[in-house]
Amino acid sequence: MNILVITASNRENRNSPRVSLFLKKFIESHYEASVNIADLQEYNFPIFQERLKFQNNPPAALLQFQQEVIQSQAVIFVIPEYNSGYPAVFKNAFDALVEEWYRKPIGICSVSSGNFGGILAGHQAQTVILKIKGVAIPTTLPITQVNKTFDEQGQLLQNEEIVQKGAKNFIEELLWFANAFSKMEN
Repeated sequence: MNILVITASNRENRNSPRVSLFLKKFIESHYEASVNIADLQEYNFPIFQERLKFQNNPPAALLQFQQEVIQSQAVIFVIPEYNSGYPAVFKNAFDALVEEWYRKPIGICSVSSGNFGGILAGHQAQTVILKIKGVAIPTTLPITQVNKTFDEQGQLLQNEEIVQKGAKNFIEELLWFANAFSKMEN
């Protein structure tokens, strides 16, 4: 099973990469899956005026991102909440692709430095995913106080039992959907 974790943040001093690293380590140590991380900050996409399939000269980074999405059996977006919503970098990258998301199991891990774990951003992202025919799994993984919960290497600093239990439930549901859809395609 190949899972793509997408860090959907491009702010300075962001904490989302900490969670992406945690998820990669957690999944690979507990499940038979490989995890790649796609960091939208590193892609540095321009604001797209059109979907990839209608672009004449798409950026090489966008073609690489497309291939990473296609090659994955499931995707996790790690999305911070900015002003009660998801960041523009998420919407820009998500909207650049369309068919690549069809019937793709997608999990939302929302993060914030506050006590609500970015649940508003996560809910909005699920709505967008469903609209474009992606499969937004029902279980989400909201992470509160992300700046205090993880260090820069993705190690848990606090709330270890709560985060690991939530991650286990989240990943197992994502894998269930990925396996179910894989069987339907074969």
